[in-house]
Amino acid sequence: MNQPLTYCALRYFLLWEQHERKLHKFMSTEPDLASLRDSMHYFRVSRTFRGIDNESKANGVLRDLLGATEGRTAEPVNAVEGLISKFSIGFGQKNLSAATKLLWLRHRRPFLVYDARAVAALKGMNYEFKAGSYSEYAKEWRSAYRMHKDSVQDAVALLPALQPFFSVWHSSSKSIEQLVQNAWFQERVFDIYLWERGKPKVEAASYPSE
Repeated sequence: MNQPLTYCALRYFLLWEQHERKLHKFMSTEPDLASLRDSMHYFRVSRTFRGIDNESKANGVLRDLLGATEGRTAEPVNAVEGLISKFSIGFGQKNLSAATKLLWLRHRRPFLVYDARAVAALKGMNYEFKAGSYSEYAKEWRSAYRMHKDSVQDAVALLPALQPFFSVWHSSSKSIEQLVQNAWFQERVFDIYLWERGKPKVEAASYPSE
């Protein structure tokens, strides 16, 4: 399904205000096990961490996440690859998607969310990369984004006019305008576009998904 970017802009605005804003606030300051589990539940990745209900295992994930962007590993690709290596040791699988989603909630840019449906969408748009390679995915994602960037910006520019409907979150259209002008916000709108485009025909809509 190829939803218009205006739809994707509104959809992400609601996701940010209702879910991701709060999760990012906790994950970017002093994340604890509760915020980690809430984040994993939101992105539906808990099931890929066998035994995560165990406090020791959960603390290990949190420790690895906090350490992923320290020192020389701070470069995005290195940080993601380092984190999935830790996850492989602790849980026996790479958990690439989970690694990018947790890093995004903690830092937002420059991380990109790796999602199976975004992979399907990009491949359907004739972008070529090796599945499971974050570096190749990020390169092709950014190439696709450059092609759609102007349209994304046109779509998000319509959101401030809807302020009367969102006064519970924003007291003025100016505050919405400031939000949607952020590069990370516009990139996540494109994520929603890819997610919608990569949706299996028989699957009902319910973002987010592994």
